[in-house]
Amino acid sequence: MASLLLLGLVPVLFALGMSIGGKYAFLVSGTQDGKPRPWLVWLAMATMLVIRLLLAASMEGYRNDVHTFQAWAVRAAENLSGFYSGGFFADYPPGYMYVLFLIGKLKELLVLPDGGSGFLALIKLPAIIADMLTTFLLYRLANLRFGKKAALAVALMYGFNPAVILDSAVWGQVDAVFTLFIVLSIFFLTGNHLASSVSWFVVALLIKPQALIFTPLLLASAIDRLLLQPVNRMWTRILVAAAAGGLVFMVGVAPFALEEGTCGSSVITGLP
Repeated sequence: MASLLLLGLVPVLFALGMSIGGKYAFLVSGTQDGKPRPWLVWLAMATMLVIRLLLAASMEGYRNDVHTFQAWAVRAAENLSGFYSGGFFADYPPGYMYVLFLIGKLKELLVLPDGGSGFLALIKLPAIIADMLTTFLLYRLANLRFGKKAALAVALMYGFNPAVILDSAVWGQVDAVFTLFIVLSIFFLTGNHLASSVSWFVVALLIKPQALIFTPLLLASAIDRLLLQPVNRMWTRILVAAAAGGLVFMVGVAPFALEEGTCGSSVITGLP
């Protein structure tokens, strides 16, 4: 009952965040320069985190996926490089297996039982952390372009968004993790760091192939910036970015592809 009441509170907090952020209410304009009070930003972030942790431990979410991620975490902790071998079902690329490897090792360290709320919360923890980091990055991006009050509005709208909270803290999905790396890619692209942007995009792709849906947006933005460069410098930056992305991909895939008996295509696509 308590978890349901907490879940019902999420839309209320989202509406409150929309109101405070969208209208730039006086509550966030306590300083002389009209910027949000620092303590209010940290209070909002702490509230977002606490809500997610409570929901993660008390609501099982989408059982099939949660149990699958738990099984993968245990297997990855036992033999990471051999994860895809032996006919074991795994339909994710290797990027997220590194995350699950850490989760599996942490489960062993804490001696958490398979069916307990501790392991349930732990398996959702990467997505929750990704939510918080994405919220902070969105705040930074909006602050650079629009100022602190607009940045706080963006952070409140994303951090208290019911769909975002449900996806990670309740349902136990990992979309928040690859979304974090997409936002990182955008962050570096806005700073005109093409190689770093491509590298983070490849990380997102290694975590979940759905990252490909952002390709047209990132490609259009990259081309727009490259066209401002001299032709020789433009091609140099393209080659460096392509090399950086290729290197990240090979490093991410290599431990699995080199395992004896592992099919290369299964490592890349996550399909047996």
